[in-house]
Amino acid sequence: MPTLRRAVLALPLLLCAVCAHADTLTLDFEGLDDGSIVTTGLSSDVEFANTIALVAGGALLNEIDFPPASGLGVVAPDGGMGSITITFARPVVRLAGRFTYFESLALAAFDSSGEVASAQSLFTENLATGANAPNELIELVYAAGFSSVTIGSASTPFTLDDLELEFAAVTQVPEPAVTLLLVAGVATAVRRRR
Repeated sequence: MPTLRRAVLALPLLLCAVCAHADTLTLDFEGLDDGSIVTTGLSSDVEFANTIALVAGGALLNEIDFPPASGLGVVAPDGGMGSITITFARPVVRLAGRFTYFESLALAAFDSSGEVASAQSLFTENLATGANAPNELIELVYAAGFSSVTIGSASTPFTLDDLELEFAAVTQVPEPAVTLLLVAGVATAVRRRR
């Protein structure tokens, strides 16, 4: 392939490689002590409120009805019922988790203007001893990104495991010098070609 064609084809690839990237975070809640309050410490990008860690085989988790999706650890509302609020240091465009619940479960995402997205469980309950499979995957997606989410309600006991977060893409503008070098390289290849 001629040099000019290679240089012209490589330019958009090099520019796109530095333009934007999204990153994800998965929290499996392993390694937490049974009954410990969860706030910060799992990630610098995530802060929990009204959240307690539960461990299968520990004193607090009824793993017969609320089995973990993976491993031994899950989180739940502190006190067994109520809602969990999760606040993010960076905008999140997708949140997904494995939920087991005693009554219908609602999730609501918020940004600075208010509620921007919501999701609802498929069933009225999905305990392991019930008719529906536990650990339902529930997702919230909002392309513009949200800064917090509330899960649950005043009277809904539930557990959450395997929380996946996708943060909004970070756009990086190439340094002007890098762009000039790339353009100069293409121009040089064009002159050599002629």
